[in-house]
Amino acid sequence: MNTTRRLLNATALTIAATCAGAAGATTVSFDGWNVAGTRPVINIVQPAAAPDYVHAGEFRIRIDGNPDTSFCIELTQNIGLGQTYSNYTLQDAGLRFGALQLDRLSRLFEHHLDASRANTANSAAFQVAVWEIAYDGANGLNLTGGNFRIGGSQSGPGATAALWLANLDSQSAGGWAFKVLTSPTHQDQLIASRVPLPATALLLAGGLAVLAARRRRTAG
Repeated sequence: MNTTRRLLNATALTIAATCAGAAGATTVSFDGWNVAGTRPVINIVQPAAAPDYVHAGEFRIRIDGNPDTSFCIELTQNIGLGQTYSNYTLQDAGLRFGALQLDRLSRLFEHHLDASRANTANSAAFQVAVWEIAYDGANGLNLTGGNFRIGGSQSGPGATAALWLANLDSQSAGGWAFKVLTSPTHQDQLIASRVPLPATALLLAGGLAVLAARRRRTAG
């Protein structure tokens, strides 16, 4: 019995050590803005601990040397472009956000990420929308009320963000998965990746395409 107990304890310690290693420190380098050009400035009214004015947009980053992009989801700390930090942890976004927030983020990325990469104004608008969902997305989406608020929201990137947010819940759901980079001393970041279609869905889509092509040839 004692031998069995020792083996079980040893196995538990091994599993715990493995999990601890998986959640260990991640090195994140902030290489610059993902959309080049003059940065729009956003007036942050709430949260009160955030800077009054910030540049906004998508970051070009490296996670343990691997290139990726991210959006800020926490305004009370900062990062420096061209800097590398070794105290980030990569976590599933479900530990940070509720189901409604994740659904709204997925819709935002599905319908507006491409537009956000067209110019710096749209990139800033997308970041504003991400902040709104991160801070208030479990409730109503309103840039002039709640835990996240901006000034001058009826013009520039704020107006674009407000339009995107107003139509978000009526748009089709997106297929995106999210991770969060968290740090005790620097801005937390949102990482997004498109969820691939299951193999059965791909086969079905391929079959439908073949049928459509055959119908066109028959009609011709």
